[in-house]
Amino acid sequence: MHSKANSSKFIVFKIAEYHFGIPVDRVLQVINYASETNKELNSMGLIQISNHTIRILNLHQRLNSENQSRSLNQPFLVIIQNTQEELCAIPVDTPPDLMEFSSAIVRPLPPTNHPSNLAELASHIITLTQKEITTIVFLLDMQKITDLILSTDFANFKVCP
Repeated sequence: MHSKANSSKFIVFKIAEYHFGIPVDRVLQVINYASETNKELNSMGLIQISNHTIRILNLHQRLNSENQSRSLNQPFLVIIQNTQEELCAIPVDTPPDLMEFSSAIVRPLPPTNHPSNLAELASHIITLTQKEITTIVFLLDMQKITDLILSTDFANFKVCP
């Protein structure tokens, strides 16, 4: 058994065929959200939650998922805070899980010569094997996410449908 000092907690969710994790300290909340509440904002890639207008990070489109057209119809939003302390929302199909991982199984994402949207989003991976099924969790790099949002190339990130 690993001590708590050698482990970290993550919010883990699935988008397309990938599993992603975000450090729990970056997740402000997970909410059930009906996108039809404000179609004008949603069409701009924004949502209104309480008195906050929040940018939607459409990872389905970034990953060229077949489900990208329905990304704003997903019933759950993971509300995160990027490294600039801005609020952002990631739409997901199912409620995410809270998972704790030993630091011993967290590995840096190896460099690759092939262009990959995953490399633009993640910095580390966790490989889990249970009952002969292997699952890879890509840990989102909050600095990379912030850089994408702030970059002039952000229009190519396709935050809105």
